[in-house]
Amino acid sequence: MKNALTVFFLIILTNFAAGQTKVSGTVLDTGGTPLLGATIQLRGTQIGVIADENGFFELNNLKSGNYELIVSSLGYQTRSVPLDISRNQSLSLEIKLTESSQELNEVVVKGKSNAQRKREEPIKIEVIGVSKILEQATSVPEMINQTSGVKVRQSSGIGSNTTININGLQGNAVRFFRDGVPIDYLGRAFNIGLVPTGSIQNLEIYKGVLPVELGADALGGAINLVSRRKDKEYLDLSYEAGSFNTHIINLGANVIIPNTKIHVGVNSYYTGSDNDYEFELETAINGVTDVFTVNRFHDGIAATFFEVNAGVHQTKFADVLDFSFGYFTLDNEVQNGISIDQPLGEVTEEEINRIFSVSYKKNILPNWNLDIFGALSKVDSKEQDLATNRYEWDGDVQRDFNGNPIITPGGEFVRRDQRIEEESKVARVFTRYDVNDAIRINLSSTYNSFDRVGSDPFQIPNVVTGIQPITIPSTYTKIVSGLGVGLSFFEGKLQSESFVKNYYLEAEAASLNFSDNLTQDLFFRDFGWGQSFKYAFDDDTYVRISFEDAIRIPDAEEYVGDNLFVQPNLELLPERSENLNVGFASNLNATKTLFTEVNVFYRNNKDFIQLVPLNLITSEYQNTDRQEVIGVEGNLRINIGENSSIRGAVTFQDLRTRESVLNPNLIDARTPNIPYYFTNLSANKEFMAPFGWENAKLNLYGNYLYTEQYLVRPVNRELEPDLFGSVPNNIRDFVIPSQHQVNMGLTCTFNDWPVSLNFEAINVLDNVLFDDFRIPKPLRNYRFKMTYRL
Repeated sequence: MKNALTVFFLIILTNFAAGQTKVSGTVLDTGGTPLLGATIQLRGTQIGVIADENGFFELNNLKSGNYELIVSSLGYQTRSVPLDISRNQSLSLEIKLTESSQELNEVVVKGKSNAQRKREEPIKIEVIGVSKILEQATSVPEMINQTSGVKVRQSSGIGSNTTININGLQGNAVRFFRDGVPIDYLGRAFNIGLVPTGSIQNLEIYKGVLPVELGADALGGAINLVSRRKDKEYLDLSYEAGSFNTHIINLGANVIIPNTKIHVGVNSYYTGSDNDYEFELETAINGVTDVFTVNRFHDGIAATFFEVNAGVHQTKFADVLDFSFGYFTLDNEVQNGISIDQPLGEVTEEEINRIFSVSYKKNILPNWNLDIFGALSKVDSKEQDLATNRYEWDGDVQRDFNGNPIITPGGEFVRRDQRIEEESKVARVFTRYDVNDAIRINLSSTYNSFDRVGSDPFQIPNVVTGIQPITIPSTYTKIVSGLGVGLSFFEGKLQSESFVKNYYLEAEAASLNFSDNLTQDLFFRDFGWGQSFKYAFDDDTYVRISFEDAIRIPDAEEYVGDNLFVQPNLELLPERSENLNVGFASNLNATKTLFTEVNVFYRNNKDFIQLVPLNLITSEYQNTDRQEVIGVEGNLRINIGENSSIRGAVTFQDLRTRESVLNPNLIDARTPNIPYYFTNLSANKEFMAPFGWENAKLNLYGNYLYTEQYLVRPVNRELEPDLFGSVPNNIRDFVIPSQHQVNMGLTCTFNDWPVSLNFEAINVLDNVLFDDFRIPKPLRNYRFKMTYRL
């Protein structure tokens, strides 16, 4: 498969590279924000284009000669760029415009990008422009980690399971979307620990309150992965190599057939790594307990995703009509479970996913648009634990006193050869109607369903029916609908968003009870609502407040189990959370080089869902606790001239158990395994024409992350260590120590060559770092990335 992908990359690259004579680039403000709608024109000609939402533009099929490129945007100073174009030459530019005020009939107009407008919505949204850092080897989790109020943790290295905490809530409370559609149908293909940055255009992070257009039941927030537009031509091809035999290849391309409105595109990646990094661990090897330096020896991963699409755009019957087919494969070695104590040496996972989707977008009227999406996917997954031995952290099997391997015919965990067939369907309809400049109405409905059946020759049948539960089909259908009304007052200074959501669920699952009932049924319906306000004192300063009575319907596995270790619990109640955000943002000086934002948040999470052991083998999801979160987050951005910037973020979140069924003696205890204080500081400096090389530009950047020590197990409040305080000896084993991580990188781009080179050093200080449940992270490691863009 890897060889086939390489050949395909070369074919695409050759077709694009032949005979290209064009100028392309991005138009940004001095802070690096793309300028949507900027005008780019060759002086004295009729040749010109408008920059898209990423500030991107391109001028094709230009004749050789000298030109003057005029770049302008409303609210910014016009800039002139001289060009000298040779035959078959392609120029890639980055043009920054300085902001200025233009008085038109006493109305001051400012230029703002689409991403900036989203950041300033009444509902709190963080927007990360991936296109600005596409050349960097920075992973998607690392990008997200640079945002205040958000913490990403992984269970090990590249491609491992990822947990995202947004303002104190994490796990299934945070939902993921691709272009506004829940990504359940994609399986693990768009797991953010796998997907490279080149496969997405922007990242949108919603904190606590979700707008109607995101049709899902998120409790604590959401992350929306935004794809590239279909009506623009582009080619992005990158290769990344890193420590631990890591290789990542990414291809994204979109071609518009000449003289038509037909587009054809491809989005694909390959991610592979041995993840065999070294760390220190106190463990027993050959009967001796000590602190050993060991390596992860069974943690390799190989994932391939290939998606092709075709359709039309900007026609009378459709702004975009697109059909796509995707194919995803995953081969994964499992090194350990939730704890690092016991290594696994032969447990494996596999997944194959076939995905077909269709999307349709149309502005039916100038003030009425429609967005429809549908997808069908079929997933075949396999989990195997067929080992007859157990392993130690030196990579060898456990042995008896005579040196003979200890035979464990029950597998390393529980012997299984599990095969699951799952069919998923998703359909989403979203429409917006602007009644006038002051009133708009949003309506959405998202349908999700799956049917699952499996087999496992080692599963024990139900003692009453004699049937293996895994062979009984399970079904799960969820519909989330919403109606929202947006209002604008006082010439847009005051804006509000009001919405109501309806949640509907039907499920049927295999019964593991000792009865002749093969299945259990569930039906649920409920409503939630939300309200947000934003008041702008001027173009630079605003306050906002938002609230949602949010509901999260348990996932399929939480309801119907996994037909193996997790029993069904169709009496499980949905989680509810009262989410409140209050924020303030402002440019602190007239030149707008100093920006700050502060947000205070509150979460009251009821009927908290937790996995509870029932016996030595099986467990069940149950409603257990009421959790409360009070926190504050802040951002500061400083732009130093046109080529340097510094950004800082700090978050404090106090998570407490207010009611508990399982541990009533831990009332008011801090919720474990969630960082409660963390900071981030990043900086970059651009060097134009370094060492006298006129056609080159260097970007030096760095990132520092600090995480305060936090508990991995709950303790009584009086035993908790203070912020920056010492840890009592009797709970030292329950604490993950404070962590300091420094990453640095250097990117080289060229004005007349569409290639960039990047080098990154991760954990430069070689500090000991931890992730979920005290699982060690890699020490110092390196990455190199080469990107070709047209």
